[in-house]
Amino acid sequence: MNRRLLTAASMITLLFTLSAELSAQNQRNFTSAQSRIRERIVREQGVNNARVTFNDDGRFDSESNNRVRVRGTGTYYRGQYDNGRNFGYDAVYDIRNGDIRELNYRFYGGAQPGTSNPGPFPPGTGGGGGVGRGWGGNRPNGSVTYSGQIANSNSNKCLDISDYGNSSDGTRIQQWSCAGQPNQVFDLISVGQNEYAVYNRQTRKVFDIPDNQVSQDGAELQQFRWSGRANQRFRLVQSGGGGFQLVNVASGKCLDVDSQSNDDGARIHQWNCRGQRSQIFRMQNF
Repeated sequence: MNRRLLTAASMITLLFTLSAELSAQNQRNFTSAQSRIRERIVREQGVNNARVTFNDDGRFDSESNNRVRVRGTGTYYRGQYDNGRNFGYDAVYDIRNGDIRELNYRFYGGAQPGTSNPGPFPPGTGGGGGVGRGWGGNRPNGSVTYSGQIANSNSNKCLDISDYGNSSDGTRIQQWSCAGQPNQVFDLISVGQNEYAVYNRQTRKVFDIPDNQVSQDGAELQQFRWSGRANQRFRLVQSGGGGFQLVNVASGKCLDVDSQSNDDGARIHQWNCRGQRSQIFRMQNF
């Protein structure tokens, strides 16, 4: 009897030991997965001195013997004094080789954890090692005639998708100090008749003047999924010295930096074409 009790106690001890070892291994794998996710986000955002922190809500679910899915939220900081931007993440981690696959992340809300929820990730965003927040509309058909930054001749600052490159329809376009990060890199895609779509690969959206404001001076430039309508197409009008104006096909108005501002965050809107330097842009490689 005592021998059977001793054997049972030994088995229970062994089970607790194995459980503790498995839990420790899972924690190591989870920490390693978050480290890889941190590296990917920092690299894809392309900002020096950026950092990523994770909240304590991470989940770690087995998908196969060698792969696990990790989910959670965190905060991305663009620099030392940045207030940060919350994000949700979802990825598959390969335990064998430490690779992150199908990484998707979405910025949302403010800097304080729990102020809002990023919601489910859009369907079909994974597969083949997805690169960040690359969901959205379709890419316009046509050849890329230029890929790089677009700088304003007056401010020497680059067109920039606000909120760190938020992929949502309606996100406004601003100017910001040129850094070569993905939300400042655009493809000029020829769509025929000397017209172009301005497309961002990170968000998979194009420049767009809102339909209900298309005839107005001051209508703010935004991004939106590609529809092919005239409010998403632009003509490039050369202005000398390698500069050009971006003229919206629907309105006939030029993209312009609001109030001829030199400030980071100044909005981009449309205005009657006057040839002033705040309406002149140039291609800028990095």
